[in-house]
Amino acid sequence: MDVLKLPHFTVVTPATDLTLLTPEEIRVAAGLDRADTSQDETLAEYEAEVAAEIASDCAIASDGVNPPTLRSEECTDVFRYCSSGALWLSRKHVSDVSQILENAVALTPADWLLEAETGKLMRLAGNAKCCWSGTIVEVSYTAGFDVVPNELKAEAKSRIKFKASEGSRDPLARSIRTDIPDVESRQVDYQVGGLSRLMGEGLAPESERRLRRFMTQSMVG
Repeated sequence: MDVLKLPHFTVVTPATDLTLLTPEEIRVAAGLDRADTSQDETLAEYEAEVAAEIASDCAIASDGVNPPTLRSEECTDVFRYCSSGALWLSRKHVSDVSQILENAVALTPADWLLEAETGKLMRLAGNAKCCWSGTIVEVSYTAGFDVVPNELKAEAKSRIKFKASEGSRDPLARSIRTDIPDVESRQVDYQVGGLSRLMGEGLAPESERRLRRFMTQSMVG
């Protein structure tokens, strides 16, 4: 019998800070001086939206109570009816595994092997890979980032810049030309496909490149 594809996931200790950028980085991304605090309230809203959008685009697992995030959190996964060569944790980028229980029996670090980047967890026996024999396997671990990677920062800055520009012009406008001989003539060329070509569904190639390593295993393939 194979392990259930989706374990029961719980956030034990939620992140207290969900932001991906510092206030100074947000201001610069919006085209302001890093010391200009005049728009901090609006920019903080933008940053919260951007962090949530990126977590959604990466399909970060949620426990249904706490907002999904790429920041560091303590989590648990409970797998039932196990008989598999590998378990895939709900969150990637694992910095610590505090405990693994197999049928309520605690395993030692010699009993398992973890790929921290992908969240792939394998059972070991005598230093050889084997199947998980328990019908219930509970994994307590910490996943996510205390220090935000540069790729995430670059993507967040790009989206902040885009959101800040929305207030000053039509976000779908690709180019604007104005002629003023006797009477003003205005031509606007629009982005084909609308906002979905820039953000959200159907990520732009540059966004997909930046976010690929942070996406869940099912999205990456």
